[in-house]
Amino acid sequence: RARRKFTGDRDIWLAEISWYLIRRDAEQATEALQRSLRVLNRRDHVTAVRHLGLQLYKTRKNLARAREVFEGLMESAPKRSDLWFVWIDQELALPDVEAARRLFERMATLKWKTRLPQQPFPQW
Repeated sequence: RARRKFTGDRDIWLAEISWYLIRRDAEQATEALQRSLRVLNRRDHVTAVRHLGLQLYKTRKNLARAREVFEGLMESAPKRSDLWFVWIDQELALPDVEAARRLFERMATLKWKTRLPQQPFPQW
């Protein structure tokens, strides 16, 4: 009901995606994301996709899908350091250290501006 009334509201769509993932229905969450991308402003697309990836990481049930979501984000916005940091933080929370190291190595190979914060590199 709220989605019909506030169609363009990003928070309503993010809540719906979270609700599907709490119910362990990743397929419905992905469909809700696709519907939201048709309605939301272009500047909200990255936020919605990042939210889906974060929620998939939090459920710990579909890590492969979560990694696919972040891979897609990195293809569309490879220089967004904030997205890299979010993805690395999620990987560091998992027991598989090698996946996080591979991300650090990928991030280190990109050419960054000098103002990039050196926040994640001590964790490497």
